[in-house]
Amino acid sequence: MKKGKISEIFFSIQGEGVFAGTLSYFVRFYGCNKRCFYCDTFYALKGKFCTMSVDEVVEKIPKGQNVVITGGEPTCQIEFLKDLTKKLKKRRNFISIETNGFKSLKGVDFDFVSFHIEKLRKKEKKFIREISKKLFCIKVVVTKKTTFSDVKKVAEFLKDFKKATLILQVQSRGNQILKNSVKKAFSFAREISDFYSSVRVLPQIHKILKLK
Repeated sequence: MKKGKISEIFFSIQGEGVFAGTLSYFVRFYGCNKRCFYCDTFYALKGKFCTMSVDEVVEKIPKGQNVVITGGEPTCQIEFLKDLTKKLKKRRNFISIETNGFKSLKGVDFDFVSFHIEKLRKKEKKFIREISKKLFCIKVVVTKKTTFSDVKKVAEFLKDFKKATLILQVQSRGNQILKNSVKKAFSFAREISDFYSSVRVLPQIHKILKLK
């Protein structure tokens, strides 16, 4: 039986995106293919982890509850992810996956995807097309490096996808929301809303509430 590296499993609220505030069980996969300078979960890259079977993970999650599979990067352990989501789906769990699209989600059971990108390239477009039959959002963390041109390209591409939402996530440092990021995200969203209405500006609300 396949085993996966799991950083942690916990219960909290979804702090990001279109389901913000929703009570959820989180399964944080260990390891990631990227090293984002604004990452707030470095412990899932270099910290401790447990090696667990699918059954051991599933035992910690009640049937029918919301499950957020996050990281690190879940697709770094793609075969384990496929097995885990298959088992969770049989238990009627609502499955959300947070990913940077490192590997395709073909063969993975899910209800919703939060796809984190920085720039829209051929690879990102292909990944969006693959997940577009289900609800999904594109998350862009607005940092000092984020340009309006990059965000505009994402919004223009998403116009053809009815199940998509663009999330401009305000950058934070620890539990502190960066004011410049708020201003920048709001300015971008205001201009984008002239041609694309499914755009949202959101912080990580679990940090505001001082929850995990």
